[in-house]
Amino acid sequence: MLGKQYERTGDIVNLEEAIQIARQAVASTLKNHSYLAMYLNNLSNILEDRYERTGDIAHFEEAIQVARQAVASTPEVHSDLAG
Repeated sequence: MLGKQYERTGDIVNLEEAIQIARQAVASTLKNHSYLAMYLNNLSNILEDRYERTGDIAHFEEAIQVARQAVASTPEVHSDLAG
């Protein structure tokens, strides 16, 4: 929701809060939980938004790293994986 609020207002405070909450969701999720990949993907998307806002390549690299973690944590039999 805060990510959407950021999209609507452009207020970087909303974006930073969305990142913080997304990080908390990832950190509090068990490594084998079926939602972990979704939470990581959400975090990656929000980090990409931050990169687009700031132009800081470190933010882009972090978004890529988190996206890779999302793919790696997706079960091989998951319907969202291309096969």
